[in-house]
Amino acid sequence: MGNLNLPQIASNQAQKYQTSNDADEALDLALTEALAVNLTAGDETLSDLEFRESFTFICSGHAVARTLTVPAIARPFGIVNGGSDTVSIECGSTSIDVAAGESSLFQTDGSADGLFRLATGAAPAAASNPYDVGASYPGAPTSSATLLRYPFPRAVTFPAAFANSRCICGTPATATATFSIKKNGVQVGTMVFPTGSPNNVGYFTMASPTTFNAGDVMTVVAPFAPDASLADIGFGLAGTR
Repeated sequence: MGNLNLPQIASNQAQKYQTSNDADEALDLALTEALAVNLTAGDETLSDLEFRESFTFICSGHAVARTLTVPAIARPFGIVNGGSDTVSIECGSTSIDVAAGESSLFQTDGSADGLFRLATGAAPAAASNPYDVGASYPGAPTSSATLLRYPFPRAVTFPAAFANSRCICGTPATATATFSIKKNGVQVGTMVFPTGSPNNVGYFTMASPTTFNAGDVMTVVAPFAPDASLADIGFGLAGTR
């Protein structure tokens, strides 16, 4: 049995290969598996099974300090803190902090309070995947027309000034036309077509990177006093998730 609770072959057992295969699989999980631990809602406690069947525990989702409690089972394990505040690793009365952006290697010795940190380093950078949002509006927008209303199914971050985003028009603006880009009804940036719209393109403004979480709504709204000429607008906003 041991600390990892691996199945063992009994004497005179039929189909010994199955028990051996099960033990090999459990050992593989204990040495290589990573378990995502979402700490958005609060502290978490790992079950004995969760602790035995993974080696690395990737904590995320927390913007305040959280606690992750592990069982008193002897084994090495790793913690990656991908949140924006501290994670305290607890075993019994022993508590060791892992700072935001850090990763640590731990060892439990099987005793009630037996938790030790073996090493600490920077957490691996989270992979970012492109996530683009766009729309088009045929003809000339009317006063305060909504060109886009988009509910986000997952968290997406857009860089300052909507870097790498694009907007075009079919007919250029006679005077500068400024469209409002809003998050849940509050303006966070603009899409601007300057006078004459050289090459039929515009540009964006936004003071700082902005994240739209799952359920947030982005709207792009035309000016209250629309330009007399500007028409046939298309845009694509480049974000990452």
